[in-house]
Amino acid sequence: MVEDKKVRRLFVELNKQPTLSLAAEKASLNMKTARKYRDLGKLPSQLSIAEPRSYRTRPDPFVSVWPKAKSLLKVNPGLQAKSLYAYFQLQIISFSDIICNWVFKFVFKVTNE
Repeated sequence: MVEDKKVRRLFVELNKQPTLSLAAEKASLNMKTARKYRDLGKLPSQLSIAEPRSYRTRPDPFVSVWPKAKSLLKVNPGLQAKSLYAYFQLQIISFSDIICNWVFKFVFKVTNE
């Protein structure tokens, strides 16, 4: 992330130096980055922040097991993610190790609601 301070320095150096490469070097910026901010004419803090995604980037692996996991957590809120993972691993053969991290996240989310 480029700091406003460096881009301000770039704008000052652009008025002093004959070339963009010299101004970028004095401002401690990459040439490509310096060109970007020179063309935009804005500081990094003035650029708009992208909206967070409202769609899934991959299919939800819990579609088939999540209702059961929620009911198990409601009955026993002290149930640990490791226990749930082991339970579903015994029940569903295709339950992979990648899902293990997701189990921990969702158990934490549900138990802290």
